[in-house]
Amino acid sequence: MLILVLIHNYLNRRWYGTIFKGKYNLLRFCRTLIILALLISFILTGVSGFIMSDEFEFLNIRSLVWSARLIHLSSSYWSFVLMGVHLGFHWAVFVKFFPKYLKYPAVIFSLYGLYLNIKSGVFDYMFLVNQFTFFDYDKSWYAAIFENILMLGFWTFTGYYLSKIILNYISRRVRKN
Repeated sequence: MLILVLIHNYLNRRWYGTIFKGKYNLLRFCRTLIILALLISFILTGVSGFIMSDEFEFLNIRSLVWSARLIHLSSSYWSFVLMGVHLGFHWAVFVKFFPKYLKYPAVIFSLYGLYLNIKSGVFDYMFLVNQFTFFDYDKSWYAAIFENILMLGFWTFTGYYLSKIILNYISRRVRKN
């Protein structure tokens, strides 16, 4: 995951130079906020994973392991959700390549993704309502990956339609002025 994040950031490195340039409308503000929140959650996931690792015992940071485990649990789920929303904010680039009739299966898969998010307790892990994660070891790895793709699809769907709502709001305000 770290390698994919580094490659993605390298390919989009010019974006960091534009953060303080130009005007911010609501869409740009939301995109930037999501990206910065995603960056923070990735950093928290990495640092907490580093602290929990047995490879660095010489640093004498074992007293931080319990806190690091909670941070790792929450931030990894936040990273998952924010990654999907971030993807959704850019999904319009891909939608134009899909036939219109795929819109309805996308809604069904997204709703099933919502069901899987609720069933697996994503919201409880994000807000540390449940501080222990449990895995279904009887589930095959490909079923687990497919379910995770559907869960991510819900967040992508959410981000896509949230960006459309924001764009619609911006265009109505521009027309009024």
